[in-house]
Amino acid sequence: METMRLRALQAPMPVGELLREIPGLASPLPPGTVEITALGGLPAALQKRARDGEENGFSWIAFDYGRRSSLYLGEMALEQSRERGHPVLRVTEYGEDGQLRATHDWLVQGPGKIVPCSD
Repeated sequence: METMRLRALQAPMPVGELLREIPGLASPLPPGTVEITALGGLPAALQKRARDGEENGFSWIAFDYGRRSSLYLGEMALEQSRERGHPVLRVTEYGEDGQLRATHDWLVQGPGKIVPCSD
């Protein structure tokens, strides 16, 4: 029953929209930054990561910072959501070479209120 309740709470808005609400990830963007919205606009290594992510139910956003690109894959983390009693968004960042840069969990406390999970 607890799992059903958390599944209902888990996505107060689509994951792609939540990614855009994470402080410092999509706003504010550094000057000259361009959001990449199509797979074809990504470097080949990131295209593969984004395609694999989509096939596994992840949402993504990506940015071109001028000299480098980054891809962010997001998913709702059910187990962590269960532990914390709130939806948890797991965000994985990849560099333009397709290599993992970082993974972070974010606690979704409500619209416009997303904070880093503390350990």
